[in-house]
Amino acid sequence: MGGRRRDGKRGRAEHDAAHAGLDAARQCGHGRRTRGGTDKPRVPIAADGPVQHDLPDGAHAAHGRSLEAGHALRSPRLVVRPDVDELDLSGPSHDRRSEPRLQHSDQRHRQRRLSGGVCGDLPRGGPYQPAAPDRHRSRRRTRPGPAVRKPTMNVPENSKHDQAGFTLIEALLAMVILAFGLIAITNLLIVAASSNSVGNMSSAATALASQQLELLKAQSYTNIAPGGSLTADQSVAGVPYFRDDSIDGVAVFHTRWQIVQIAGDQQTRFIHVHTEPAPGLFRSRAAADFTTFRTCTSIASGCPAP
Repeated sequence: MGGRRRDGKRGRAEHDAAHAGLDAARQCGHGRRTRGGTDKPRVPIAADGPVQHDLPDGAHAAHGRSLEAGHALRSPRLVVRPDVDELDLSGPSHDRRSEPRLQHSDQRHRQRRLSGGVCGDLPRGGPYQPAAPDRHRSRRRTRPGPAVRKPTMNVPENSKHDQAGFTLIEALLAMVILAFGLIAITNLLIVAASSNSVGNMSSAATALASQQLELLKAQSYTNIAPGGSLTADQSVAGVPYFRDDSIDGVAVFHTRWQIVQIAGDQQTRFIHVHTEPAPGLFRSRAAADFTTFRTCTSIASGCPAP
C-alpha cells in the first residue's frame, strides 16, 4: 500500500513538473515582464533543435516532453498531452479530473493566442503566424454585400426586379392599341362578309335579268308591245311587265322590263330589263341591267312598214 502511494506521488510530481516546463517553454521566447519590471530570460533555439539548459534533474525530462508537446500542438489534428504514458492511474488517490483530455484544434488555437504562442514555433523576434487551419472543418462560402444590413441603410436595391411588369399608362396604351386592332379586324370581317353576299346577289340578279331578256327576244316582234316601267309595276293588255323570283340561300329578286318604240322607225324597238334584290341593304349594289334592240324589216313576214 505504501509503494502505491509513493508511486502516485511520484506521478503527480512529474505531471506538475511537465506543466511547469510547458509554461516555461511557452514564455521563453516572448520576454514577458514580471511585476518587478525585470524580463524573464529567453531560451535560445538552435537551428537543429532545442538546446538543453541547466535545469534540475527532475525537470529535464519534463522540459523535453514540453517541447515535444509544443511541436505536437502545431499539427492540425487532435493530440494527446505528453504526460499520458507517465501517469500512474492505478493508485487509490486517482482523481478523474486530472486525467488528460484530447484537445481540439479550436482549443489549441485559443490556448496559443492566450499564451502568446509556443516556444519554437516562430523564429526569434519574428511576427506571430497562426497555425494552419483544420482541413476537416467545414468552410462557409463568403457572401457578397455587408455582413449586417439594417432597414435604414441606404443600400440600392435591384432595379431590374422593381421595373418588372407594366405601369398603368402602359397598360392603358396597350388596351387602346388592342381595341383599334380588334376594330380593324372586325371591320375587315364585315367587309369580307358583305362583299361575299353582294357577289352572290349580283350573280343571281345577273342570271335572272339575262333569262328574262332571252325570253323577250324569243317572242315574235308583234307580240312584244311597247310599255312597262323600270320604277313601277305595270301591265300592258293584261300582260304584266314584272316578275318575282326566289333563290334559296340568296334572296328574293324583283324583275321589271320596259319596251320602247323608236320614234320615226316602226321596225325598231328598245328593250330594257332591270333585276334587283328585295328591299334591303344590298339592293342597289346587287342590281343587274340588260338592254338590247329588236328589229323587224320583212314586211312579207308581218313586220310593220317603216
